[in-house]
Amino acid sequence: MTVRTQPVDPHPQFTACLIRLTRIAQHRKQSDVAQALGISRERISQLETGRSIPGPNLLDRLAVALDSSDLRELATARRAK
Repeated sequence: MTVRTQPVDPHPQFTACLIRLTRIAQHRKQSDVAQALGISRERISQLETGRSIPGPNLLDRLAVALDSSDLRELATARRAK
């Protein structure tokens, strides 16, 4: 039996691209965002490539760090599932 430790995302590449494009649009480095969130730069890279799927809480934190209403809406949608 397999136990999932992360939420299932029907469109993981959409989430990954949204995170990456939001960061790039603000001319922010992965390391800057990682420091603001208290996570590693590698974790940001994993989120931006779809190798890791953020849960609603991390999406909320990303939304605040990147001042993104799109990420806030995605976090809200995740909670509604």
